[in-house]
Amino acid sequence: MKLYTGSVHDFIKDTMENTLPDKLVKAYVEYFSRQPNRSEVMSWVNSSQFLKNVLQIANLKDNMMILEYGLPYSSQRIDCMLFGKGTDGSDNTVVIELKQWSRVEPCDVENNVLVYVGGAERMEPHPSYQVAGYHYYLKDFVSVFNDEPKLELWSCCYCHNYSKSTNVLFSANFASIQREFPVFAKEDFSLLAEYLKQRLAEGRGLELFNRFSQSPIRPSKKLIEHAREMLARQRVFNLLETQITAFNTIMDRAAKCAKSGKKDYDHCQGRSWNRKVCHGSKYSC
Repeated sequence: MKLYTGSVHDFIKDTMENTLPDKLVKAYVEYFSRQPNRSEVMSWVNSSQFLKNVLQIANLKDNMMILEYGLPYSSQRIDCMLFGKGTDGSDNTVVIELKQWSRVEPCDVENNVLVYVGGAERMEPHPSYQVAGYHYYLKDFVSVFNDEPKLELWSCCYCHNYSKSTNVLFSANFASIQREFPVFAKEDFSLLAEYLKQRLAEGRGLELFNRFSQSPIRPSKKLIEHAREMLARQRVFNLLETQITAFNTIMDRAAKCAKSGKKDYDHCQGRSWNRKVCHGSKYSC
């Protein structure tokens, strides 16, 4: 499922003419047979402007893109995918997760952060971990990222309302994951543009987009090997969004309980679990 496909030129034109949100809404209704909620539409309106600005500065001319790509066998969607050849001649796909977060605070659960969205506090995985989940999920199921000649896959996050001055997302705790899956703040406008130029500036996006679109959807050999390892009681599957938050919380609490030698009823039954992990999740506490 793809709610929007087109060239970068088309996307910039649709955004400037304010027709992009209408096209996304129409595609959403055609696919889901219902209207998207207002907050999602507003996120399309807001984030598309920031994405347009970066693509213009990167001066990408012969590239294709997808907005709201539905991951195979999942209800999760990737915000943006871009296709093109890099300055080194490589065939590339770049995933961009777009975040409107402006206020983020540290969380006592490892790899998670506290986010304030719509006036409410919510626990979320750090953006690098979220986009890493999408990255490895694509490699697990879309053959073009594994079969020769394969597309190289790059993934990053653009927090276009977030300032580095608050430093939470860029603390030392997240330095390792950000080396592979970088987060760009609002001050990093030029850095993100350069990141995209290096990977996409040589164009030929339609050819690569077609290879991606025609690629078989099937479990990779590596995923099948992971399944065998899973049967041998090893945790190897990649998690997505609320799964990451819940897993981080469970493992963090279990480790702390094991260290203290007692059950942590406050965390398991109180505000830390119920409101921050279960909010918006299909699971109940």
